[in-house]
This record gives sequence, structure tokens and C-alpha cells, in this order.
Amino acid sequence: ASAMIRLLPLLLATGCAVNGQRAAVHTSGLPVMRVATADGASVALQRHPRPGAPAVLLCHGISSNHHFWDLDPEHSLAVHLYDAGYDVWNLDLRGHGFAVRGADGRRPKPDWTIDSYGQHDLPAAIDAVHDAIGDQALHYVGHSLGGMVLAIYLADHPDPPLATATIVASPLGFDAPESLTRFMVGTAPRTRFIARWPTGWLSQGLVLMGPLAPRRLHAMLYEPSNLSPRTRRRMLRHIVSPMVRGEVQQLAQLSDGHFLSSDGARTYADELGAVRLPMLFIAGRADHIAPPDGVRAYHDAVGSADRTWVMASAANGFSADYGHLDLGLGEAASTEVFPVIRQFIDAHTEPQ
Repeated sequence: ASAMIRLLPLLLATGCAVNGQRAAVHTSGLPVMRVATADGASVALQRHPRPGAPAVLLCHGISSNHHFWDLDPEHSLAVHLYDAGYDVWNLDLRGHGFAVRGADGRRPKPDWTIDSYGQHDLPAAIDAVHDAIGDQALHYVGHSLGGMVLAIYLADHPDPPLATATIVASPLGFDAPESLTRFMVGTAPRTRFIARWPTGWLSQGLVLMGPLAPRRLHAMLYEPSNLSPRTRRRMLRHIVSPMVRGEVQQLAQLSDGHFLSSDGARTYADELGAVRLPMLFIAGRADHIAPPDGVRAYHDAVGSADRTWVMASAANGFSADYGHLDLGLGEAASTEVFPVIRQFIDAHTEPQ
């Protein structure tokens, strides 16, 4: 049991929670597009369609899926942006959500890394959305690893076909002692023979534990006052997808405080100086997974003069200091966090 508890923070921390293919009722009739990547994998895009409108592409974090941004109508950036007039595309990276299985119905071989998402999955998704929307602007929003994946993409595409990018709780610096660095570095050598992590049953275990789950664990993942028991249960039932060895091994290289490529040859923060994309960065003051200093390192790495920094904290007018998952799933996120994202996108969108 103690070993299971030790694994849970890693499996849930960056955007998690069970059964990634289970559809939420309010999205059951929405179209889903499967898109092939250049390296033979596939991703999936679920669309809240508003043809002819500016588009927004949403991306989840590690071990997560599209439900992070679209859990239910009350906890949905996708619905918030759709209601504001945007054409919303919600991405499942390979092995997650609707992309847990490939076009042939089989689970893909778990041989990818985080680099695969930024070098293959994101380009395929961006191209597919542009093919569908024509000349309309495309904005990007990524949570946690979803923002880190964009950094990989931007390192190779410093002038991307995007109007803006919003980074939510995505670190590029890992010097803070409360980050996951120590845990990852210590865990990876012992798990190098585990190809696919059983995140589903571990998350279900948290559901069964209910209030008996360690409060310290909950506090690591989110600010407990921001997430109701009902939302927590829905999160744990809907949001988790498998996590693979390559992701763990790449994150284990954070020991020097930097986000590196899987072969250790590239430091992504050092390659973003040519980026001029307008970007919004949101960090949670109480985030123990992506501490504000780590997110600030991302902000400082990009060369854009149009950068906006937002700290979600009580001192800055929010109802509480936000943690990691509650930036997208918190009870007040729809009235405190989502409008910040929408207003930034609005300010960089031509009137229709």
C-alpha cells in the first residue's frame, strides 16, 4: 500500500485522473476527428463546432485527456469559449482519451516520449485544424504538460501559425524544492521496465478511498477548498489516460533544473528566444506541482514582447490561492480563470 501511495503523486500530478475513453454526457454528440501523425501514430480532436469563427485548440497534461478542459458544463473551458463565440477543438495526444487506441482499434506500442507530442502530435493537430477552419485565427491553450509540449513545438517553429498561446501551470524551470524533480529522478530507474503505467486502477483506488485518501496528496494536486468532493470524483473517473515509460524517463532528466529533450541534447528554454507569439502565462500561487517560479522561467524564456503574467492568488483578487488541477477544474475557475483566458484571446482576435 505504501508503494501505491508513493506512486500516486507522479501519476496524478500533471493533469490527471480513470477511463480516458468514457464520454461525458454533455459532449456525447460532438464530432471527433482522428488525425494521423508523421511518425505513424494518431491523435484525436473533439470539436465544439462554430464554423466561420476564430478557433481555439486546447491541450491536456500528462496522464490526462480532453476532459480536463471539458469535464462537465460547469467545469469546461471548452464550453466557456464556445459560448463566447469560438470554434473549440479539444485535443487528445496519442495514447490518451479518444486516442488511447489507434485507427486500427489497437493500443499503440508505448514507445513514445514527450518529444513525440511536440514534434509530431501537435504539428498534426494544428495542421488539421487549419485545414478545417481556413483563414480563421487559431489560438492555443495548454495545461501543464500541454504547455511544455508547445515549448517543444516552438523550439522548431518559432513563428507558428497561431494567433496566441496561453500557458496554464506549465513549468520550464525545476529548481523549486517542492517540484516533482526529486520524486521523478528517484522513481525512474526503478520503473524502466514498466512500459505502460496502470494509472486507471490507481485513480479508481483514490475514488474508493474517498475521504480516507491522505490530505497531503490532495493538497499537492490542488487547493482542497477549490474542488468539491463531487468534482473530485468526476475528475478521477473521467480524466486519466495511460502514462508510458518514455514520458517518465524524459521527466527524470529534470535533476539539473531544466526541461531537456529525451536524448538530453536540447534545453528547450534556451531555444525560445526567437518566439514572438503573444503569450499569456497563468500560475497558481499554491501550485506544488508547477510552482510559480517554474512557470515564470517559461515566461522569461520566450522572446515575445507581448507577454502577460497572471498569478492566481488571493492577493491578486482571486477567491483563493490556486493549486495545479483547480486552475482548470476548480469550482470558481469558470468565473475567475476562464475569463482571463478568454479576455486575452479576445484582445488578439479581429472583430467578426
